[in-house]
Amino acid sequence: MDQALANGDVRLLEGTEPLASLALEALVANSDSGANLRQQLFWDISALDWNPSHDAAQLRGEFGINTEVLKANADKDGNPVATDAALVIAGQQGTARYLVFGGHPLRNLKRDPSQLNADMQQFLRNGVSWLTDGKTGALKVVLAQHDESYWFPDDSATRSWLAQEFGDRLSINDAKDCDGAALKGCIQANADLLIISQAENNQTPASVMDGVRHALAHGVPVLYFHHDGGLTDLGAALLTELSVNYGKDNYWDKYRVSQGTRADAEALPGSIQAIEVLLTHLRDQSFSFSVAQCDSGCANTPAYAAEFERGAKAVKTMFEVYDRRNLALFDQEGYRFQKLLVLLADQLRQWVRYPMSTASSDSQAFLQAYFADHLHYVSRRVNPAPADLGNFSRTDFSGVDTVNKTVQLTSKKSFRAAGVYALPGQTVRVTRLDNQPVDTAVRVNSIRSGATHEWDKDGYNRPKYLQTPDLALAPGQTLEFTSAYGGPIHVTFSDNDLNVSLRFEQVGEHPFWASAADSVRFTEALNFGNFDWAELVTDSFEVHSTLEKMRESAGDPRWADASELAEATMTYDHNYPLLLAGYQGPDIETVPEIHQWAANQGLTVYTVDQVKHMNADQATCGYGCSGNPYDAYWAFNPTGHGDIHEIGHGLEKSRFRFPGWETHTTTNPYSYYSKSRYHLNTGDAPGCQKLPFNELYQKLENAQASSDPVAAMANQNLGDWNYGVSVYIQMMMAAQRYGALENGWHLWARLHIVEREFSEAVGSASNWQALRDSLGFGSYSQIEAKSLSNTDFMLVALSHAAGVDYRQQFALYGLSPTAKASAQVASMSLPAVPKVFFDADKDNYCLGLDKPLRKSW
Repeated sequence: MDQALANGDVRLLEGTEPLASLALEALVANSDSGANLRQQLFWDISALDWNPSHDAAQLRGEFGINTEVLKANADKDGNPVATDAALVIAGQQGTARYLVFGGHPLRNLKRDPSQLNADMQQFLRNGVSWLTDGKTGALKVVLAQHDESYWFPDDSATRSWLAQEFGDRLSINDAKDCDGAALKGCIQANADLLIISQAENNQTPASVMDGVRHALAHGVPVLYFHHDGGLTDLGAALLTELSVNYGKDNYWDKYRVSQGTRADAEALPGSIQAIEVLLTHLRDQSFSFSVAQCDSGCANTPAYAAEFERGAKAVKTMFEVYDRRNLALFDQEGYRFQKLLVLLADQLRQWVRYPMSTASSDSQAFLQAYFADHLHYVSRRVNPAPADLGNFSRTDFSGVDTVNKTVQLTSKKSFRAAGVYALPGQTVRVTRLDNQPVDTAVRVNSIRSGATHEWDKDGYNRPKYLQTPDLALAPGQTLEFTSAYGGPIHVTFSDNDLNVSLRFEQVGEHPFWASAADSVRFTEALNFGNFDWAELVTDSFEVHSTLEKMRESAGDPRWADASELAEATMTYDHNYPLLLAGYQGPDIETVPEIHQWAANQGLTVYTVDQVKHMNADQATCGYGCSGNPYDAYWAFNPTGHGDIHEIGHGLEKSRFRFPGWETHTTTNPYSYYSKSRYHLNTGDAPGCQKLPFNELYQKLENAQASSDPVAAMANQNLGDWNYGVSVYIQMMMAAQRYGALENGWHLWARLHIVEREFSEAVGSASNWQALRDSLGFGSYSQIEAKSLSNTDFMLVALSHAAGVDYRQQFALYGLSPTAKASAQVASMSLPAVPKVFFDADKDNYCLGLDKPLRKSW
């Protein structure tokens, strides 16, 4: 057991070692360890009040390493808080004690003494006494990195309180004299106490931390007061050094302590209580519910939340924080409780066999597997591959040789494929070789957890949480990690177009295409099939696919090789959809009747520069599910309706939908446009969806024969997506016939440009005044524009974008704008589109929008 806890290898233990019991024992031991501390801090306190105000932060302690001694228990309205949020944390590193405040009570005392009561002031006295081990003689205080401004008079407030409390016993440095690199020298001059904040005061975090680490190493206690609610780079370094986790800014919650007592301090954090309940049920195999009772998510079974879910989520959050901090637990002293949790998950993971089903699997076995799924911690050198990974991947890579490889990437938000593969259970070492000013992190997989449908029948067919947290990697830094699941490695970036260089060691090379030079090897690797995942990446679109689905994509006879597949991807899944959405940017062609039109109107064409991703695997929702990445059960197809449809979900605007019209009304134009351009480029059939033009025409005929055609059409169901998009295509045909557009599809792009500028302009009175004429809304005030209905917006925007008067078309389809919107369009003096219908039929609209008139009423 000692060896397993030292290096994290559960294989050193007997397979039935009672790890849940041992973890519970460690939990109890940790909860008892702070008893003496709490006694010293609370011995004379009965009801403590402290409102740290909105200029504070919520914190979380490190269970077993330090103690949350003041927990928020009320919000700004006095209601109990629902989440763990500590405001003061105490601990000890070596012989040095530390006390961390999420706010600055001495600032509160100076600015508004009502924010803390006498018990809170006594708590401060007790805290300093505990930190200095009850020192009664002269007290040499080093004060560093404190602000002094109107809202944050922290330096003077701290000095005033210290002078009042310690009088001529106090010795303290002058303001700023111990900031930055000077701090270490101040500590070395026999300091008794360091009081520090996170105000950087033009100092680098590294220069400050040198002094802080010297203090801790030499037993000098540290009192930390948080400055404002956010987190500076110095604050992040200080909290990490003290094993304290930053929660979030207290600005909105305004959490506080109301009538706090020692009993409150002794209570376990809610997350640890939830883990204790879960561990007890795992140990005793005593879950009181059956997973067969669960609906999707098991929300219909309260016992699931109480006995399992809360604890599992708390465990998942805890270890995700460790991974994001690159905290190698098994290289640290202490953390026995957390290490036992890791070993327990590793143990249970070895027993899992997929698929599992809520309908037929044993509930205890299902929940053991699901717990292990919630704790996949990778910041370690030992993380045994499980025996079964279901349909995600094989587990035996014994025939695969690992390589060391330097990867050069041009940074793009939000991530890029690295072209290397983490083998299950195999430690990866990565070093960042560049010095670019871009936040960079690595992770294994970018598969959304929702793509595993564990609550469906036989849906738990592989691990759910396959994507690791982002592991931050600073310039020059080396980190090691081990994924039990393995998978393609991806790199996240905070900014675009910077050259980043990473050295990977002990990685696999799966089928990966990034340029024409990869084509032969890519095809060979697909045929060899040594990996279950393959990737094809272009400058602006990346496909992450199961092996079989990539074989299908690459085997499409329309593309001679992967280079042609990649070129088609850039053309039909990047260029055309983003062009139709009214964007400009890398690899998006410039079309004069879109981009020059915008310039002539004084409108901005927004630039998009990011990478779109597709996971050809399992869908999070339906058969395909939008997002970035979007995911689907089908193989990627550059001109496939499903692929461009999901891309369309990320481009469409709700403002384009009339009241009652279904969401997908505005989703599919991007697919149709790409397909129509494919037809023009190749002569091949575009394969567009068949639309109900004939049925729509018949509805119009019937309505026009009635006494009130507008009302009659308004009562027709045009909200179904296929009718709605048919109406828009008819309007595009009208724009091409009666307006200035050579290609009616480009009306959609112009409409996007208007909508984007409109949404930006209405947020500012000055912007609205400057742009309203260019947008076509010259008669509208900012207030009127903000409350504009979709119908009114679309009448004005469509007419302005197409250069034609659409009022008769709106009447034809039963759409009733207000008199003001109609007057705005009338003031433009545009040529009118009469009540006409073009002779489109089924899918022939994708062959061209230049259709003859079918009827004019």
